[in-house]
Amino acid sequence: MEAQYGEEHCKHVDQTGSSATERKAGSGRPKSARSDTNIAHVEEIICSQGQIGQRLSTREIAAKLDISDISVRRISREDLHLLL
Repeated sequence: MEAQYGEEHCKHVDQTGSSATERKAGSGRPKSARSDTNIAHVEEIICSQGQIGQRLSTREIAAKLDISDISVRRISREDLHLLL
């Protein structure tokens, strides 16, 4: 196994019992669609809409902001606590 993974990795597994290494905070992939800016834009668009006939769909909002419609729904549900 050492030939495949390296001696240091095998020592880490022996010492800790796990192959997982410590990660620094923020070392993963950053959120892109659910940024504070996009959340504010989605909120502004949704709150500025008038009557039902004049409302934009999640697809239209997504196209306007260049993010996915699923991200618009996720922002509205998880960040703005709205149901669309």
